[in-house]
Amino acid sequence: MNDNVKTILCKVIGSPKMGMGHIYRSLGLARILEKEFKVIFHINNNAGLSKILKEQCITYFVDENIEELVSKQEVDLLLFDQLSSDNGLFETLKSHFSHLKIIALDYFDYDNRFIDVIINLFNQNLNDSMPIRDNLQYYEGTEYAIIRDEFNKHIVDRRNISPEVKNVLITFGGADPNGNTKKVLQLFKDTGIPDINIDVILGPLWRSELPQDLPSNIRFHHSISNMSYYMTRADLAFSGAGTTMMELLSVGTPTIVMPQNLWEKRFARNIEEKGAVRVLNYESPIKEDVGDFFYLTNSYEKRKSLSQKGKTLVDGRGKERIYKIIYNNLYNGE
Repeated sequence: MNDNVKTILCKVIGSPKMGMGHIYRSLGLARILEKEFKVIFHINNNAGLSKILKEQCITYFVDENIEELVSKQEVDLLLFDQLSSDNGLFETLKSHFSHLKIIALDYFDYDNRFIDVIINLFNQNLNDSMPIRDNLQYYEGTEYAIIRDEFNKHIVDRRNISPEVKNVLITFGGADPNGNTKKVLQLFKDTGIPDINIDVILGPLWRSELPQDLPSNIRFHHSISNMSYYMTRADLAFSGAGTTMMELLSVGTPTIVMPQNLWEKRFARNIEEKGAVRVLNYESPIKEDVGDFFYLTNSYEKRKSLSQKGKTLVDGRGKERIYKIIYNNLYNGE
């Protein structure tokens, strides 16, 4: 670690309503950052989040005053990772700490003149294709997707696709705020559940319900620590269009996406246009949508194509690229 250790404060939020994607990807990024920097977290008040960060041995602060925290911890860089406005926070911090660098992930207020770097997977600003301010660094694309270290050994040049679908994975992240797990299972139940192995992952903040009287070939797993095993085991997966989808693409698992919200829908459609996923109805799957499942089940070539194009979009090196951006901003004055 550098003798002049810099401190990075990650400001993230998560809950059963908001989901857990930003928490997990910030933790993934923290693992590479902590090799060079001191990394601390600021989170909202949620027992589930605190438990996760404690298990990961992360120093964190719950709903503390940001100005006081930046001062007390001598923070050099704020990493803002939450799908919400900063509500004037950046201006306040810059007025008191002129040295502070501010980097935001998936941030779409391009008129904010107090931010130094924006890194977006996909542009959700409907008015501007990109920021135009000269002193703002802007990066965009799935090459900046943050993939957790547990997936490293599975990110190979080519994924072997089974000629037939034997294992299906259903996973909608750490919270599944819209209850999409239930919707997909209900869709299967209404149209006939195939005689294959179906693994359902329920995250630590999952609070929804499940259909009754499901067959024994559907197995439920709660708060697992080896997600990469289930993703690479699956011949086909159902997921939302956030961090989970990025991880599935990185290991080449053919994926049917059911977006959790309008922003996810736009992102998922963009990935679908590139031939890397299939997207279900945004609000609720209709019975015709199950045709996508049976089509992919019976089409080896289509699943193979989805796998190859997904791995092209997400190569697993996003956190290294973001690390370099952060390093250059802190040490090279960019």
